[in-house]
Amino acid sequence: LVDVGGGTADIACHQVDDGGRIRQIAAPSGGAWGSTYVDQNFLTILKQIFGEEWMDEFKTKYPAKYIEILGNFREAKKNYKNTDKKK
Repeated sequence: LVDVGGGTADIACHQVDDGGRIRQIAAPSGGAWGSTYVDQNFLTILKQIFGEEWMDEFKTKYPAKYIEILGNFREAKKNYKNTDKKK
């Protein structure tokens, strides 16, 4: 069972026995690997490329464009297809 949300990714492993009963076969785990953390890392990369001061100025002067960039990035994440053929 995997639940990847905006803030976290949570993983649990259960087994259904022949009687229909569910039992836990591994302890649940997870962490801060959700979508919002990917967004934060994207912004960090932009700040590394353009500089933090420039990014802050851009966000202030052009808030609609800033939101558009984030929206485009989020759409790209949804539409991402792994083309790596390695298994």
